[in-house]
Amino acid sequence: MTHDVTGIIQRRQEVLVESLKDCSPVMLFEKIFDDNVMSLIVENSMKYAGQHNRHSFEIDKPELRTFLAVLCFTGYHELPSERAYWSLDENLGVPLIANCMSRNRFSDIKRNLHFVDNSLAEGSNDKMFKMRPLCDFIHKKLLPVGSISRKLIYR
Repeated sequence: MTHDVTGIIQRRQEVLVESLKDCSPVMLFEKIFDDNVMSLIVENSMKYAGQHNRHSFEIDKPELRTFLAVLCFTGYHELPSERAYWSLDENLGVPLIANCMSRNRFSDIKRNLHFVDNSLAEGSNDKMFKMRPLCDFIHKKLLPVGSISRKLIYR
């Protein structure tokens, strides 16, 4: 019985690795952060802004993708401060970032970014409440991957 289960798992892993081997890092990111996740973030961010009387705040999925791309970039290209990415100082600013999104717009999105309706938190003892919907989406997306992460290293 153990041999049968091991064989099934191994075949599933091989099929998954084969289906993902030609995916770029961006494609893998988009498989996890799909339209449903983007809709969740857009909807809850707009709701949060409205609850805080920031009714002029609007965001759509393409702009959210740009925001997330800027966040990813700033995660590996570290500068002394967040504002530095938009600096006009030629040995500090990053034109790639400044051309994607203004500093004020980035800050506005960051201020309103939400994954859940805060009004649903009453009586909840869940310490992950604010992240739970996003974590649940990502968990569902990663379940099929199982324990093959070593085989998914991008080359």
